Amino acid sequence: MTASPIAIEVVPVDGGAVVAVAGEVDLLTADRLGEVLAAELARRALVVVDLTAVQFLASCGLSALALAHRSALGTG
Repeated sequence: MTASPIAIEVVPVDGGAVVAVAGEVDLLTADRLGEVLAAELARRALVVVDLTAVQFLASCGLSALALAHRSALGTG
């Protein structure tokens, strides 16, 4: 069995959450990141994305982040 190329951890903090991402955000994993971000933005007023442990970020990963940002601006 192959390990997932991405790990996403949601850490609640006062007033929001930190979404810590590790590994590779690419065509196979960008949708999962987008789903997690959408779910957190629906629940919380503040969501911070920590990409410190990301080793590779493809354009589809940037797109997932941009869509989440637009969503946050629209609801905030």
